[in-house]
Amino acid sequence: VQHLEGGIIGKIHVKEGDKVSAGQVLISLKTIDAQGRYDELEGHYIRLLATEARLVAELAGQDRIAFPKELTSIDSELARKVVVEEQALLDSRLATRDGRTQILNKRIAQIEEQSAGSRDVIAAETDQLGLIDQEIASAQEMYKKGLERLPRILALQRAQADIRANQATNRAQVAKNDQQIGETEFQLLNLRQQDSESANEDLAKVRSDLAALRSQLPSRQDVLARTDIVAPIAG
Repeated sequence: VQHLEGGIIGKIHVKEGDKVSAGQVLISLKTIDAQGRYDELEGHYIRLLATEARLVAELAGQDRIAFPKELTSIDSELARKVVVEEQALLDSRLATRDGRTQILNKRIAQIEEQSAGSRDVIAAETDQLGLIDQEIASAQEMYKKGLERLPRILALQRAQADIRANQATNRAQVAKNDQQIGETEFQLLNLRQQDSESANEDLAKVRSDLAALRSQLPSRQDVLARTDIVAPIAG
């Protein structure tokens, strides 16, 4: 009788001279090493199943993880633990993302409010320019007739120039605000894209590791099952 992997004898079930039947257990090997290696692989597999489900939910924009039956059907403390841990991790990641998104959206809203105020001022300045243009035209006509003094016209023209300068400043501020809004919106888009790319990369790695473990677990189960050495024939 020869064992495929060998191991440490845990118990001998027969003694010299005993008659045995085919399939009867002769020797039991200690299962500590084989069981330990199998448990380690299975634990890693369970964690990867939970991680895969969390990444799928994250990419789909879902706040609840739909864990696969393959995981939820496992009756172990580890399986229950990783389900709770991965849901908590998803909650934390979504909260962090929402927090960053809210900050950027708030910044956009503040800039838009500033631009709205500047546009109101520009509109008021346009009205002022219309009135002062009329006043200058009237003063110039009166000046030609000798009914108005030149300093009065020059003062009106200086006021007109000041309003135009202020209006140009306000228009420049609106343009600057528009640029800031565009940059902030790009940050929002880039934030989502980076999160998505990171999750996709992680998911690809997890699925690759799962595939490797799926090919290893059956052989580990076989090793565990072969800890009992049986008689091949009666004798």
